[in-house]
Amino acid sequence: MDKEKTGILFIGIIIIVAMVLLLAYHYSGPMILQKYEDVNVTSTFSADIPTPNNITNQTIDNITIMNDTENNLTIASYNCEGKSFDDLVTEGSKFLAIKNSYKDGAEKIKLANQTVWHNKKTGTYMVYYSLEESHDHVIIVSNDNNTLAHIISTVNNPSKEGLQASAE
Repeated sequence: MDKEKTGILFIGIIIIVAMVLLLAYHYSGPMILQKYEDVNVTSTFSADIPTPNNITNQTIDNITIMNDTENNLTIASYNCEGKSFDDLVTEGSKFLAIKNSYKDGAEKIKLANQTVWHNKKTGTYMVYYSLEESHDHVIIVSNDNNTLAHIISTVNNPSKEGLQASAE
């Protein structure tokens, strides 16, 4: 081969390699670069969640909802300790309605050795924790099973060894 053809071939190979690297970064880069931070969801429940740029927190009827639109992540928590019967009926039923809305039409699967509900229509994955000692109830919902698996693997509850997601 003469030098001109070798030069053209070399430039072509460089362009192809650059395109492959750009595609690889585009499809895997955000996951590789995702940073997590430990967040106390309640006083007895924490987990590593993706570091968000756009997050909203709101509390409605003692149900705290954290919504991270950037990472398609929602975490809802409710503590029923010391609640009156009327509060349990109104607040508790609202929390159960939130949980059941994610379970509706979903199937139980195992993710990171925990029971998770996957709704194929909405593309969501939901895990529910019920902590008997602290009376905390936590719902974590994500559109990304890898993100949810990471969160599940980092869940921490210092008052209880061997924390498991509730299958109910």
